[in-house]
Amino acid sequence: MTRAGVFKGLRARFGGERGLLTVVLMLGVGCVVTSVLWGGRVLSRSAQQASQRSAEDLAHLLAAQADMLLRGSDVAGLRRLMIDVSSLDGVAECRVELPGLGVIASTDATEITVMTLPEAWGEAMVGDRSEGGSASASFVVPSRGAGVVVVTPRADTRGPFTSVFVPALIFPAVFAGGLVAIFRLNRGAFREVEIVASALHAASAGERDPAVLRVAEDCGPVAQAWNRLMDERGELLAKLAERAVLEHLGGDSADSAGLAEACDGLAQGLIIVDSDGGVLYRNGAACVLLGLPKAADKRLEINAMFAEDTVRTLISSALAGEIQGRRIVEIARGEPGKEPDSELRITVRSIDAGIGRLASVFVEDITQQRLSDRSRNAFIAQATHELRTPLTNIRLYVEQALDDGEDDPQMRAQALNVINSESRRLERIVSDMLSVAEIEAGSLKIRPGDVRTDALFEDLRNDYAAQAAEKSIELLFDLPPKMPVIQADRDRLGQALHNLLGNALKYTPPGGKVTVRVDAPEQGGMTVAISDTGIGIDPDECERIFDRFYRAQDRRIAHVTGSGLGLALAREIARLHGGDIHVESQIDHGSTFTLTLPCGDASVAATNRAA
Repeated sequence: MTRAGVFKGLRARFGGERGLLTVVLMLGVGCVVTSVLWGGRVLSRSAQQASQRSAEDLAHLLAAQADMLLRGSDVAGLRRLMIDVSSLDGVAECRVELPGLGVIASTDATEITVMTLPEAWGEAMVGDRSEGGSASASFVVPSRGAGVVVVTPRADTRGPFTSVFVPALIFPAVFAGGLVAIFRLNRGAFREVEIVASALHAASAGERDPAVLRVAEDCGPVAQAWNRLMDERGELLAKLAERAVLEHLGGDSADSAGLAEACDGLAQGLIIVDSDGGVLYRNGAACVLLGLPKAADKRLEINAMFAEDTVRTLISSALAGEIQGRRIVEIARGEPGKEPDSELRITVRSIDAGIGRLASVFVEDITQQRLSDRSRNAFIAQATHELRTPLTNIRLYVEQALDDGEDDPQMRAQALNVINSESRRLERIVSDMLSVAEIEAGSLKIRPGDVRTDALFEDLRNDYAAQAAEKSIELLFDLPPKMPVIQADRDRLGQALHNLLGNALKYTPPGGKVTVRVDAPEQGGMTVAISDTGIGIDPDECERIFDRFYRAQDRRIAHVTGSGLGLALAREIARLHGGDIHVESQIDHGSTFTLTLPCGDASVAATNRAA
């Protein structure tokens, strides 16, 4: 029979071409299903074998670790190892058995039957085996006994139908993956559109400050286009202000007088310079920022207003028409070698007014902004060092205790004392930082209660006795016979006292003296005076040292670490209690910090206001 005859017979047998195609498709589907089922069984068997091999490898690895830990009688370490093993995805159960005794460590704590490690338990070897899906590996602790590690891998919960239906899910999975990929590719665009939309909402709500309406440049091209639009808007507003000034200069109408008042109300200084370098107009802010006379009838030259060559050159270029758009330069004024008294941002723009080329000069005071930047950078550097020092000490003494602690109990005890002291120091540093953040957010709260001041000062003495002895500083506590019970927040008050006493010890040289004197009058309240024989503080800085991030400008303390937060935090805590902190000091004659707390009723009232 020919090939054409064969196909003709098949078409007739299965009801035409459609029936034949259906049969072919069914055969194809059957082949695919059969292949998938067979492949699923093969994959399942391979997965089980791989899981068994992984369990055997893990059992041998854990046997070596258990051998090493039990040689050192470190049962706690062995049980921690089991806890770590329990987090592995492929492990259902793992345990360490001592033949004849029971389970000494397991991922399931309820299975442990041997609580302490015996001195010896026999050396009967069990041997390595794999049965029932579990794998075991044995080990021997010399002169003590043998052990076995049993690892049970996690059973594969996937049924055989999982492998069958996986191919059927390929197309939806690919489709969903494509949607996810499209979303991820366009997520940046969605995000920048959302950011610009929020800026538009702010503008529609009445916000006009360009600094608020601008968005981050790295958000994408839409954000950059929005910022350019904001810049053009700012330049347009500047042009309108310049036109208003020129109209004011050209006439004496009522409208001109209103424009002059508007320019005088600007927070930034505005100066209009003619082609000869003379000042045509200056508003009130410019006179204040630059120290100029306000009298408009007194003509000034721009060179007399700015001694900085960069500003003079920029204004000359603007008058010559050599610059397009605006140019910005920042200048600092003050004594050389000292922190600047003021920092100004100067923005210069060329104006073609039709009556000759003019230059507009905007002057903005950025002193506080730059001071904040420097303080923040100094705080980050100091805080990093403050945190690194106790962490380094803890790490070194931990290593020393691990290496030599078993042979030298005295050294181990010393290491533990240092670790405890440094960890508490680290806790105080972090607590100070968090408390300052609460002050910034206005969420620092006082929770008053009865405070036994005798216990409070005893803790203070214990915390700093070692530090004082290490520097050979005499630490004295002058306390009244009967210490009062006051209404205060014990943790916050202790934090303030820790900061004051810690500073006294920190800035007192070896061989000095620190005295803590407490006065508790019968009518209530308490006064704590902490005096030292340290380097002292310049009287001009006695109030500034309570500013956040500020440190005294004394070269002798350049090597002394500190974040500049302790005194600011201590005063804030005292004021939240209704009290305050004052300082009396002279260079080279020491300092006395006095913390005063009011009587109970006043303190409670203050804390209620703080809450």
